[in-house]
Amino acid sequence: MIKYRFHPLVRLRGSQFFAVFNRGDELAKGRLLLLSYSISANIAAVLFGGTFYSGFLLANGINLVQIGIISFIPNLCVLFSLLSPPFLEKLAKRKVFLLSLRFVYYFLLIVAITVLPYFRLSQEWTVALLALFLLIAHGCNAFSNAGWFVWHKKLLPEQVRTSYFSYS
Repeated sequence: MIKYRFHPLVRLRGSQFFAVFNRGDELAKGRLLLLSYSISANIAAVLFGGTFYSGFLLANGINLVQIGIISFIPNLCVLFSLLSPPFLEKLAKRKVFLLSLRFVYYFLLIVAITVLPYFRLSQEWTVALLALFLLIAHGCNAFSNAGWFVWHKKLLPEQVRTSYFSYS
């Protein structure tokens, strides 16, 4: 007797994973988009930080003390997240504001990492502009984080929340 093996997608359709991340339900489609955004944001964090980032800074002639100062900027900007909830509560169009802050965050990161080295400025100006771009970018990111996660809470009803966080 021949045993038929089912394709992995056939087994996936009846699973808890498919119930949380399918494209048929509107909320599940939103959770799938949120998961794909989280994966791409983590890839960007790996490329904009750590070994690659330190190598980029060293290749552009920035010394170790300046690298330490520049690397501290994202941690310093987390303080902006304390100011955001009272401001966001009073704001009528939160989604537009949050999306524009995310756009500014990624735009300034891309400009700071890819375009700024081509300006051929002196090292002092390069370090100052890089620090300014990173301060504004990470400040926008920290300011928008509180509202960003509250906005996505609607996609995670109570019966799906534990499964979502166990998969993501």
